Amino acid sequence: METVSDCTLASYLTTFSPLGAPSTARGEINFEAFPETRQRLLRSRWRLTSMEKYRVLYLIVLRILEFSFVSTLAALTVASKAWHQFIDLTHQEAIYTSESKTRQPPGCSRELSFLSDARTFSRLFEGTPRWKSLCKRQTLLARNWVDPRPMSQESVLQIGNDPIWRFRPDFKRRFFVSSSHAGGLNVTDMDTARILWRLPSSLDSDGDAVRPYAHLEYQDGMVVFDREGDGVEVWQADQDGAARGEFSRIAILNHDC
Repeated sequence: METVSDCTLASYLTTFSPLGAPSTARGEINFEAFPETRQRLLRSRWRLTSMEKYRVLYLIVLRILEFSFVSTLAALTVASKAWHQFIDLTHQEAIYTSESKTRQPPGCSRELSFLSDARTFSRLFEGTPRWKSLCKRQTLLARNWVDPRPMSQESVLQIGNDPIWRFRPDFKRRFFVSSSHAGGLNVTDMDTARILWRLPSSLDSDGDAVRPYAHLEYQDGMVVFDREGDGVEVWQADQDGAARGEFSRIAILNHDC
């Protein structure tokens, strides 16, 4: 029986690649890519021509790689130039778009546009160029979470001179909204610590102001905080003509305790 080494097998597969990559629009392995080979398999019970044997081998190897561990792919790509060509150059997108390699929303396309909805303080997924890069970032992040001594980065932002009482982050708009022990409300840039907009403390102003130790809730551009007299104020960002981080009051809700 004829046997071939891994490097020789990879060379066969790489040579065979120009016949067409059997992948769907999402990069999944498509066994319908060669229907004539499939029909001959069913009719002839594996009595195939040499070219058809290579086609079957080609499809089987791609299917195996789809479910292989990332560490296995890494080992193969450094085993020989042929495996590197097959995995990292010819079929990189088809292999790494597999749901076994990257976490992605159900039914997403081969585009990485869904990453624009990923909100992280460190902008971990910003500028991800390829699916392999996404696989690497997701794998390292998951590994870091389960590590008993994970690598971490610490950022300290100074927001005024008064202790923070409540704060909420907005990763979409890249700012923090916070209240303080001394009163007032600050909107602070997440990257530079620059105060974008603020309301004074009720101890210093009789106009629009925020009391000391004000409770604060925030969601998608809308902030709510309590006020003196058993009521809450509702403020909204992104109003017409407003600067980044600037809020406008849209309601005062009074209630009886």
